[in-house]
Amino acid sequence: MGKAAAATSEPVVALTADLTHPGAAETVVREAFDALGGPRGVAITTALGRPGQPKVLGDVIAFLLPERASYLTGATVNVDGGTDF
Repeated sequence: MGKAAAATSEPVVALTADLTHPGAAETVVREAFDALGGPRGVAITTALGRPGQPKVLGDVIAFLLPERASYLTGATVNVDGGTDF
């Protein structure tokens, strides 16, 4: 605890700041993009050979909530199937 915090009776609030860097995922927006003639082949450009699922990104975001990752801060988590490998 820093000197300034120790000198006051106010509780110290811990703030964590993390972010995710999602890759291409199978979503309604992606389906619409494909229907309009957008480039295909996203699945083969990832190390895993497939686009991501929205639930997987949601699981990572849920992990980053303070209850589960209270000692993690300043992290960027790539959820992109290995695109930034």
